Amino acid sequence: MDAFADAQWIWDNDLQQQNVYLDFFDTFTGEKNRTYTLYISAHTQYAVYLNDQYIPGSQCADYETYQIYDQIDLTKWVTEGINRLKITCYYQGFDCSATKAAKPGLIYVIRQNKRIIARSSCDTQVCKNPYYLPEQAPCISGQLGFSFAYDSRVEATTQESHGADVQDKPKMLHARPINPLTFESYIEGKILSQGLFTDNGDEPEKEAAIRMQHAALAFRPHSELLPEACTSATVPSEGLVFKTSQTADGIYLVLDFGKEDTGLIDLDIDLPQDADILIGTGEHLQDLRVRTQANVNCYAAIYHGHTGKNHFLHPFRRYAFRYMQLHLYTHQFTLRYAGMRPTHYEVSNVPFFKCADHLHNKIYGTCVRTLWLCMHEHYEDCPTREQALYTMDSRNQMLCGYYTFGEYAFAKQSLRMIAKSIRDDHMLELCSPGKVAITIPAFSAIFLTQVYEYALYSGDLTFVKEELLPVAKEIADEFIRRTDTDYGLVMDFKEEQYWNFYEWQTGLDGSIAGSIEEEDRSYPAPLNAWVSKGLWALAQVYAWLQEPETADYYAQQHQTLNENFDELFWDEDKQCYATYVIHDQRTHFAQLTQALSVWAGVCDGKKERMDHVLSALVKDESLIPVTPACAIFKYEALMCDADVYGRFVFTDIAKYWGQMLYQNATTFWETFRGADDFAGAGSLCHGWSAIPAYFYFAYALGVKPEGPGFDVKEQKKIITGLYDCRGRIKMPDSTQITFN
Repeated sequence: MDAFADAQWIWDNDLQQQNVYLDFFDTFTGEKNRTYTLYISAHTQYAVYLNDQYIPGSQCADYETYQIYDQIDLTKWVTEGINRLKITCYYQGFDCSATKAAKPGLIYVIRQNKRIIARSSCDTQVCKNPYYLPEQAPCISGQLGFSFAYDSRVEATTQESHGADVQDKPKMLHARPINPLTFESYIEGKILSQGLFTDNGDEPEKEAAIRMQHAALAFRPHSELLPEACTSATVPSEGLVFKTSQTADGIYLVLDFGKEDTGLIDLDIDLPQDADILIGTGEHLQDLRVRTQANVNCYAAIYHGHTGKNHFLHPFRRYAFRYMQLHLYTHQFTLRYAGMRPTHYEVSNVPFFKCADHLHNKIYGTCVRTLWLCMHEHYEDCPTREQALYTMDSRNQMLCGYYTFGEYAFAKQSLRMIAKSIRDDHMLELCSPGKVAITIPAFSAIFLTQVYEYALYSGDLTFVKEELLPVAKEIADEFIRRTDTDYGLVMDFKEEQYWNFYEWQTGLDGSIAGSIEEEDRSYPAPLNAWVSKGLWALAQVYAWLQEPETADYYAQQHQTLNENFDELFWDEDKQCYATYVIHDQRTHFAQLTQALSVWAGVCDGKKERMDHVLSALVKDESLIPVTPACAIFKYEALMCDADVYGRFVFTDIAKYWGQMLYQNATTFWETFRGADDFAGAGSLCHGWSAIPAYFYFAYALGVKPEGPGFDVKEQKKIITGLYDCRGRIKMPDSTQITFN
């Protein structure tokens, strides 16, 4: 069945600018004892309302050449007689990390049983949404896009619609291949602080985030703001009435929801007169308020309230926060609710890990939550400032997800989106399906390992061969082409569209390649290690596909690269590997470099050298340490001699992940520096930091596959210092296996 038979992509040709909201209207006749299904796709996002009732649903990230549609059961919302359909579409209209701009459009069909009773066409009525104010909307970040400004004072009767314009967009539609997002009940918050606020000088003209960050806050106890002197910090069902006669710009509230979560902003507030409400969200209160302005990022929104009841849900952008701050420009209001409707990707709760150590159990549980909150349309680096799919981040996340959720479909879709981002230069876009000005060559190299690991855990060799392997081969061949004749290694990329990034640490965070003088270019060890491991991974996949000649070719390329790596980067004086060779000089020494040399197999068969490297990883304090992003490589390297270093790995996990828990973390951070990193914009929920979960299963339980399809030949538990370890894994065929 063609789900969109005779339906057309539609829009308003006069409203194709960025950050615009359009309303589309249609009607159909409902009858009893019938089923009603909506098929819908939009660029960038949609919200469906039937008879003024919001119907949960959201657009999945896609490409113009790979459009994803949703199938929504409308039956329980359809009434007998005429039903009024409104679809509000949001068009971002510019490239960023989270999305690639395409021509705007909406396409939909409603079927009664199998019969089409409504569809998008030139007869569909359209008008600009009168409530959203794009010119006032703060930009959250350049990676993600805009927050919102909403004016509830507008009279709905002012809307004047006209027939939609048919768009010249291809129909390349595919059913959503992963679970739709859930739309859940309100989460209860606690009022931590309340009082009066006063804006600084002329700052009402500035962005909402800056106004909130700089406003003077004057705490007042409950008894001064609540006429009934209520001392409860929670909001009762009938609401809380706040009132003051003191001079100030308005009343502020800070709410705590107990833990980080992701969802849609929701307000339910009564106002005695029109009043503006600024909404700030954040992950911490280190500034004794929500950090609405973090470096160049702005975590604020604007709601222009009207006299009476204000119930508002913003369905076009997911937010992630633990804390919410409200600045209400009024001296009286009734708070019924302020917070979020959680929005999650549904995962299996079958897998688990437990041991006798409560700290490690807590670390595991927090890893699982961190990973889960970074799963929506694909794996995302963080749910706050970017919501972007990177290979480096998602490689860690996928490894954890195979164990913690038994999740293969989600990894498959993420890999598909990454593969579709291949560029003319044979490298991947930095983010998928986004588009930014630069990309990181090392991240393209990591994709080769991701493909191998997906095949290893899922066993889905057909998908790997048909959709992933051609892209992986293209990337591998480009790195081989770039291998120079002097040292037989890959140099850093000199073109200005590349970022030679390896790790968020001194000397590893790279530079935009266009700023490197030709004579100052280096041979980077991390890039060559990732390429080498990728070539090995590609050889394994071709061997599984019974293509021995191709497998042998990439295996030989891997071996040659490792030999050249060992010869060039080994520093005899330091007894470890240098990160760079510049002008024939070895320079910069880091844990990441040592870890990658072992992980890529450079030290295989060289016991003395391996011993020096592993010892340096543990004892050499002069080495620049790894961050959570790359700790997986350090620990994997040390597990090559698990009898000696197994206990160290799990003690190290307890130390560094435990210290986050001791600082009240409910999810794990982007770096160990937490919120203060990146000029105050550090993420406190970052998917790559879930990597301890992988080590609990793979090493504490000793469950590592040796062949495609999670083929575990033997459980190989090692000495970790953890006792009474037990767990359960969901296999690719959905069977469950318990390990003790």
